[in-house]
Amino acid sequence: MKKIIVLLGLLMLVFACLPAGTALASIDQNLFYGLANNNGVRELQQYLIGKGFLTGSATGNFYSLTLSAVKKYQTSKNINATGYVGPLTRQAINADLLSAVPISSIDKKAPDALPSSIPFTGSLKLSQNASYPGQTVTAPQTKFKLADFVLANNTTEPVNLKKIQVDLAMGADLYSTNLYVTNLYAVYGGNTTMVLNTVVHNNYLPINYQLPAGQSINLSLYGDVNSSIPKNATINPSLLVSGTSSKSATNVSTNLGAVFPGQNMIFGKGELTVTKDNFTPDAKIYAGNQRIIAGKFKFQSTGEPYTISELKFAIPDPQNILSAVLSDDSNPPKMLSESKVAVRNGNNYVFYFANSIPILLNSYKTLTIYYDLPVSVSSLSANVNLSPVLVYVKAKDSRGNVFDGASANYNEFASFGGIALPDAGLKVNGLYMCKSVPVLSAQSSNSSSVGNAMANLYTFSISADPAGDISIKQIMFNIAIKDPNKKYPYLNNFKLFKGDMDYSGAFYMGTNVNNNYIGLTGDSGIGYGTNTVVLTFNSEETIPAGKTQIYSLKATTNNFSSGASASTYISSDASPSSNGSYLRMPSIRIYGLGKNPLDNFVASYNLLWSDRSAGSTIHSYLNGSSSGDWFNGFGVITSPLKTQTIVAQK
Repeated sequence: MKKIIVLLGLLMLVFACLPAGTALASIDQNLFYGLANNNGVRELQQYLIGKGFLTGSATGNFYSLTLSAVKKYQTSKNINATGYVGPLTRQAINADLLSAVPISSIDKKAPDALPSSIPFTGSLKLSQNASYPGQTVTAPQTKFKLADFVLANNTTEPVNLKKIQVDLAMGADLYSTNLYVTNLYAVYGGNTTMVLNTVVHNNYLPINYQLPAGQSINLSLYGDVNSSIPKNATINPSLLVSGTSSKSATNVSTNLGAVFPGQNMIFGKGELTVTKDNFTPDAKIYAGNQRIIAGKFKFQSTGEPYTISELKFAIPDPQNILSAVLSDDSNPPKMLSESKVAVRNGNNYVFYFANSIPILLNSYKTLTIYYDLPVSVSSLSANVNLSPVLVYVKAKDSRGNVFDGASANYNEFASFGGIALPDAGLKVNGLYMCKSVPVLSAQSSNSSSVGNAMANLYTFSISADPAGDISIKQIMFNIAIKDPNKKYPYLNNFKLFKGDMDYSGAFYMGTNVNNNYIGLTGDSGIGYGTNTVVLTFNSEETIPAGKTQIYSLKATTNNFSSGASASTYISSDASPSSNGSYLRMPSIRIYGLGKNPLDNFVASYNLLWSDRSAGSTIHSYLNGSSSGDWFNGFGVITSPLKTQTIVAQK
């Protein structure tokens, strides 16, 4: 300090001794980066241009070119090259200009200090790095980047960074993160801090780094996250960086001393879920001697890739399946393996597949089960349920950890967990096999009728699968009668034609009104509104294998004024006959299906048919019972057959 005062005094003495009017430049104020349109800077630039340290013109603006020139000059004078034109640098320049003070008298080893009269301005700023967004990852993670920031020095002088404060919170909990995060450290400007093995809420990482004015660096936070972290837990890292300005020795910290939040990191545990695929076929009835799609299952990975190693499917009656084939959802499908039936504990028949089937990260794969069906069912009952039920899954994650899941109702399969399956197993739509399957279709379109006459209400066909004969016992028709003139029209004298032949002697037809059966083949009839008409064959109507028979339902129109109409259709049965497969007729002469041959509590359906799997002869109707190979219209009619309407004309 004494040397500086002496040198300043010598400069003043030189100026005092100079003759009046002598124009000698001198730098009489501290100059620094960021000054604009400043006369002192302009004089400095003129001097540096004259010495060859700077090219161009003197603009009065102290920016990067001038900063670089000052540093070169300071280096040439053996002064600490900070770029700041303080007392030592000014003294060297002025001495050179005036040749009044020898440079050798300057203490060149002293730092170029900023006097307290020059205030420190600007701030340190911390911001999230936009190129590194918050994300969802799967624990465990090693040396995982918990947050990424940009640290900018927006001050007027370099800042000596001293400390990084790290606040870790998991969601709203400030004090549980240490249970899941270890080995915390930061990387900044190509440097790495010490590693904190034990992590708490507030963590402090010492650093020693000078960040020049106007410059910025990346600052990243890393740590190890263990697998015990709760699923979907969010870690919120926040940082505060502090230090001291290199000239004015002013304490400075980022964002006005407040911790600044980083990216949200969600640590979801890896998960493999299994569901019924939306494209699995609707519940259906199949005949034998073909390959069918038994079901589609969707395997979805979240946060972790998996490889399926084992699958087990239970089925109610495997005797009617030759083999099962597992396929992926590629195009064309890739057959993965074939399985034969195995028996577990004498209870559950299981198809077992051992494959290496990859499920990529955050993706899904559909696996399809195909059945190869025999020519005919081996059971003495129709509607054999073959629906596959997924009861066990085993898989590995990318690190080789094994997970599995077993349905609780299938306790012969032990499981240590990780994959969830319903207690009763994962089921797809019902799948039933019969020896032969009928096909019904509507044959004719709308027609008109004049006066009171026999009208063709509905023409339909019944076809038998080539695999075997079909027997039909009962069909229900829905007939809606309307009349805009409200003349109360009705239908009576119902008949059924087989082709062109009147088939009236082979059936009886009626309706149920208040639990009373009313026959409709005579004068009794049905009137305005929606009516149910039941056609029951006296014995049963047999359609030979591979053949089609056409039938027509006819009736006499009565009191049909102009515009009156009768619309007829056959409804579907929406679900399989869970009430049984034994044909029974209670007192009202309408058949239904019971669970045993003597069951009087039966359920009615729109269609009753048999695949004749109980034997090759006509069924016995002794005491109103029959063998258990009857089925309803489920899977035969998947939606109501096309409605046919007759309209009365003038």
